[in-house]
Amino acid sequence: FTEALDYLSQALQMHREVKNKGGEEYDLGNIGDVYIEMGQYRKALKYHSKALEIAREVGNKRNEAIGLGNIGAIYSYLGDYPKSLKYRELALKIDRELGLKWDEGIDLGNVGLTHYNLGNYIKALEYLTQALKIALGIEDKGSIAHWMLAMASCYYTLGILPKALEYNKHATEIVQEIGDKVQEARCIGTDGLIYTELKDYSRALQCFKQALEICVEHGAKREEAIALGNIAVICAETGDYLKALECQEKALSINKEIGNRFNEAETYNGLGALYLKLKKYESSVESHKKALKISNDISVPKIVWEAHAGLGAAYEEVGDYSQAMTHYKASVEAIESVRGGLLSEEQKSSFLENKIEIYKKLQNLLYKLHQIDQTGRFAEEAFEYAERARGRALLD
Repeated sequence: FTEALDYLSQALQMHREVKNKGGEEYDLGNIGDVYIEMGQYRKALKYHSKALEIAREVGNKRNEAIGLGNIGAIYSYLGDYPKSLKYRELALKIDRELGLKWDEGIDLGNVGLTHYNLGNYIKALEYLTQALKIALGIEDKGSIAHWMLAMASCYYTLGILPKALEYNKHATEIVQEIGDKVQEARCIGTDGLIYTELKDYSRALQCFKQALEICVEHGAKREEAIALGNIAVICAETGDYLKALECQEKALSINKEIGNRFNEAETYNGLGALYLKLKKYESSVESHKKALKISNDISVPKIVWEAHAGLGAAYEEVGDYSQAMTHYKASVEAIESVRGGLLSEEQKSSFLENKIEIYKKLQNLLYKLHQIDQTGRFAEEAFEYAERARGRALLD
């Protein structure tokens, strides 16, 4: 990377001296790309922002769209999804105006990925389906695999595992054919998540370790941190808490180093859950609060409901039932903010399946409070949340 940066910096200086705006823009973008590969996203943002300024200054609309897309990608790497969506939608608008089909497909997929990260899963699938259609039409195998993997992630999050497996299988076949190792690691990681959901921890751990090995070999820091976090979850589930803690701390260090706020928040939630198992309740609360603080900046519902659920569990363990109830309720509200946007009963039911435990914890807590205060108000609330969990709430 150092050699590439030296060469590009020299080229940039030469183009500036002869006032070659096109060359300057090209060099700035390339330097930004190198910093992306290095995981130095703030520096990458600086160079891509300058490249975008020049594209606008000289009136090059296609390069403007490319610049907007690049900045959107950087904000995504940083976990700032609202900003990412803003830039990616601007890029899509320009590419549609210019009639650039391949670029439009990339933009559609990227907008879809951003909606996924924001918890808008139906919108994500709509955009990803359009992107996949374009990629299939022009036989762009790399994009076909990329959007299929993204759709697999959507279906996994919605709890529709057969479709997740189907799309991930197709994506894996393509990335192995074209030799994209980092994408292959992502596919293997998705398989691991599905096996985790099926409680096949041995196969899940095998997948995550394989993904980690590929990521380390290819310098994919973001994916390395994700793999470490996933390994930590399996270690915690199987009782190897020290190994789990070691992996989460490594993941946290990487996420802070590269500035990925979303994954940093995910790691804090992972640490919070781990500290709860270790009965270190104060540390659990502290970790979940850090995740919640980041979520206020990046607007990701998944972070919110996981953090509130963790806080509810920790406060309940120390006997602070008032705080526990507040956080459990906030977790349910965040879940239902996403659930309300799902279209079919199948989607709503599948999405809720691995979150039922949060409703049950709130119901049990309300029942405990009913034993203390038998006015009936807590019993009524417990019944209401039981109904919500069964999918018969009036808001549905």
